[in-house]
Amino acid sequence: MRKHSLFIYFELLLGIILFIAGVMSFITPVDSLYFFSVLFGIIVILYGVTDVIVYIRLERYTAFAPMLSLISGILSVMAGIMLVIYPNTGIAGFLILFPIWFIAHSVSGLTRLDDVKYFQGNGMFVLSLILNILGLILGLMMLFDPVIAIVPVSYFIGIYSILIGSNTIATAIRMLKN
Repeated sequence: MRKHSLFIYFELLLGIILFIAGVMSFITPVDSLYFFSVLFGIIVILYGVTDVIVYIRLERYTAFAPMLSLISGILSVMAGIMLVIYPNTGIAGFLILFPIWFIAHSVSGLTRLDDVKYFQGNGMFVLSLILNILGLILGLMMLFDPVIAIVPVSYFIGIYSILIGSNTIATAIRMLKN
């Protein structure tokens, strides 16, 4: 029997956690935002610790780059601790960035309307115009009243987590079979 790397089992566990968290975001959208904020905080802490370790291992061999790794690591650990202790900070970030993305995407769509009309005809032009105006209005509404953004943000993160979790599980299973 072949001995498998601990990394593969960690990958499988991470995939399962992400998949379950994604499903939970549809069942309890508000609570899942707290979970994702804390989870993101833990991930940021781990990246920060990794950056500090890189600094410790490389600082005597190279010049300036490891110092950036140290600074990045310290800032990452501080930000991660803040997200774990104060998950509302992460939720506020999600609730601000999602409407901004929504608005930017809609404005971008509005700027391409001439191309839509030229390449896809009047029907798609009108549909694209209506959808992008609605997107702009919804984005502004979410920006000025972040409470309405809670459920869409949670669903968006949930779908992403389900997809990433499924991919991670499939990769781990494939690695276990080989």
